Amino acid sequence: MMDSAAPTLSVTTVRSYGPGIGRSATARNSNANLEVNRLSLTSRRTAVLDSPLCHRSAVDAPLSGQLSMKLIFLHGAPATGKLTVARALLRIVPGRLFDNHAAIDVARTVFDFGAPGFWALVQTVRSSVLDAAALHGVPLVVATYCYAEPDDRPAFEQFEAILQRHRGELHAVFLHCSKAEMIRRVSNADRAEHRKITSEIGLNDFLAQFNMSPVPRADCLALDTETSTADATAQEIIRHFHLTSVRRC
Repeated sequence: MMDSAAPTLSVTTVRSYGPGIGRSATARNSNANLEVNRLSLTSRRTAVLDSPLCHRSAVDAPLSGQLSMKLIFLHGAPATGKLTVARALLRIVPGRLFDNHAAIDVARTVFDFGAPGFWALVQTVRSSVLDAAALHGVPLVVATYCYAEPDDRPAFEQFEAILQRHRGELHAVFLHCSKAEMIRRVSNADRAEHRKITSEIGLNDFLAQFNMSPVPRADCLALDTETSTADATAQEIIRHFHLTSVRRC
């Protein structure tokens, strides 16, 4: 949660069209938007460890005159407001949105969802985008991701490695809300437009299969999107990570 000569990144056991949405056959039958791609945890970790990016040892500073990149890694379960908060954040602080759907859209142009090579390509796109953005000093990138522990830890560690190699900064933000609130949000029309999970059955199936938790880093910022608006959440991220000085890309 990629086959290509380009470097690979994260593979997630079960992904849908959207940030890492997984589900069983029952959920798939109840919601035509849900598709299952089953890859073993071992194969996902192997894909990450075999990436050319993992074997680089030199530190690649941003090109001359460029700023070091900050990556805001917004993660959480489906319907916790990741994309909504990302957009609110970027209305206040200039930067770039790297939504999880972008890499999946690219893979869909040449593969059926979940076909052999599909997730390898998704990984390649993710890693290549972050690597290029960091190399060229894009000041701020806000990425959305549906992180499952421990399944996605190798992928997250490679995100960290990319930023470290380019002397950038990765700031993890875990968004959460109650299950009742997720159920209320999951049928929103804009989710259907992106072919995300749109049913309570699909959501329940995903939550039963995966451990949605913060990345295992002491400095991960956890925010409740049920008790705060998207704008208030964005302001807290800006304050916490001192993003007000970020210049427009």
